[in-house]
Order: sequence, then C-alpha cells, then structure tokens
Amino acid sequence: MEGKILGITLSSLGVLGLLLALFYMNAAESSKGVNFLLFCGFIGAVLFFAGIWLLPGKEGAGKAVEASRVRQQVK
Repeated sequence: MEGKILGITLSSLGVLGLLLALFYMNAAESSKGVNFLLFCGFIGAVLFFAGIWLLPGKEGAGKAVEASRVRQQVK
C-alpha cells in the first residue's frame, strides 16, 4: 500500500513539474529562465518516471508474463 501511495504522489509531483515547465516556457520572458525551465523539466520527468516505476501494477504484469511462459513450456 505504501508503494502505491508513494508512486501516485511522485507521479503527481512529476506531472506538476512538467506542467510548470510547460507554462513557464510559454511565458513572455522565457529566454531569461532557461536554467529554471531545464530544472523543472528534468526534475518533473525524474519524479514522474520514478512514480510510475513504484506503482505495484507492474509486478503483476511481470508475473502474468512469467506464468504464461511456464504454461507454454508445460504444453
């Protein structure tokens, strides 16, 4: 349960960071804050993918693939 909550939280923070970078990129003074734009975009992407990686649904998908391989070997 903790992994799911942490994964959702990190994914949400990552999406917020990516949206912040997107909105800041469309601002009038976008040429002055390139470092801020890169920082928000990078941190947002890292948090988003870390959150997706922590979600427990991926374990079930991997186990299902392994189970189907075992069934094919038995036949």
